[in-house]
Amino acid sequence: KIDQCGAGVAPWPEPADDAADRVPFLSRGSGSFREQFMVSVRKPESGKLGISVTALPRERALLVKSVKPGPVQDWNEAHPDEAVRSGDLVVAVNGVSSDPDLMYDEIARCKTLAFRVARA
Repeated sequence: KIDQCGAGVAPWPEPADDAADRVPFLSRGSGSFREQFMVSVRKPESGKLGISVTALPRERALLVKSVKPGPVQDWNEAHPDEAVRSGDLVVAVNGVSSDPDLMYDEIARCKTLAFRVARA
């Protein structure tokens, strides 16, 4: 059986020449763009990723409230320059973006997750 999570959608598009594909730093109104990076984790049998997020519909993202023991913290320890921190935004999950509810659905149904994170 083929895993249909994120099927047909590239989790990290090639860089664009213009700013249209970047996520604006909307929450502070500066008009600048956030640094972005990819985080790849596999969900354990418990289903707990070790990350607490809340939906931000206006920013079309999930706000990271905290990181706890689990795969995301393991990622942070292995990739300190791309560590997920409180205040960061998850702007895509397995290529699904712009709709926090759809991103939540992707997290719930998929075992392997690729998050595009915008730095706080």
